[in-house]
Amino acid sequence: SRHAIVVDSSPTLVDYVTSHARDGTYALGDAIELSVHFTDPVITPEGAAAPVLKLDTTGGVDRDAVYRAGNGTDTLHFTYTVAPGDATGDLSYADTASLVGDIRRESANPTKAATRTLPARGSVASLGFRKNLNVNTDTAIVLAVTSALADDTYSTGAVIPITVAFDREVWVAGAPSLLLALTVEKPAPP
Repeated sequence: SRHAIVVDSSPTLVDYVTSHARDGTYALGDAIELSVHFTDPVITPEGAAAPVLKLDTTGGVDRDAVYRAGNGTDTLHFTYTVAPGDATGDLSYADTASLVGDIRRESANPTKAATRTLPARGSVASLGFRKNLNVNTDTAIVLAVTSALADDTYSTGAVIPITVAFDREVWVAGAPSLLLALTVEKPAPP
């Protein structure tokens, strides 16, 4: 009896890097999910150190996006949590060698290492090209404090809507308050 044996010697490559996070600015403590897509299903061998994706977050320190899931699929998922001092106008990996760890092509006996070379920064398959993820751990700056009501004198109990504009999107937790300096006008003597 004859059996057909197929040997696929083509390398398993990184196809592209992306994120399902919405484009925008992320601040201290925010978690950003990142995905590395391969041309074939891959595994991270049991007992081996988990893969890491090194990110360029400016300031001379690369941050690690930690492996989260994807074993046995063509996509490995990582999580990067914004740390103090991180800042970048377009989140990207440090360089094409920024995917580290033991990653192998899935097979009955997974011994063939996947090529971990990432797409060149700025190429159509790169994170920086596919997504617009900004990181800024600086405090948001107040640009303006305004009200739709005209300058006038208002009596006790009047509701005065106030709008505070910031230099970036902000998220509010709890019930914010605004300390106001009031001028009390006394009536002129008769």
